[in-house]
Amino acid sequence: MKRIGCGDCGAPLGNMEIALNLKLQGRAAGTFFCLQCLGQQLDCPREELKRMAVFFRENGCELFSRRYVEEQGRDYA
Repeated sequence: MKRIGCGDCGAPLGNMEIALNLKLQGRAAGTFFCLQCLGQQLDCPREELKRMAVFFRENGCELFSRRYVEEQGRDYA
């Protein structure tokens, strides 16, 4: 699988960050951002974005069940 980096800082993104970008920006989003940069753009604290992601995943949002990139050892809960 390919690596996807943040559109602002270049940090490698995990599946949760990609799914959250798709959920909040729309499925046609062309640029993805890490939680820090996404939070700055949306004026939303990073911890709130994490809570949103966990909420969407736990409530069955299909975007959060997909694997967009290969990742190891990440836990957002």
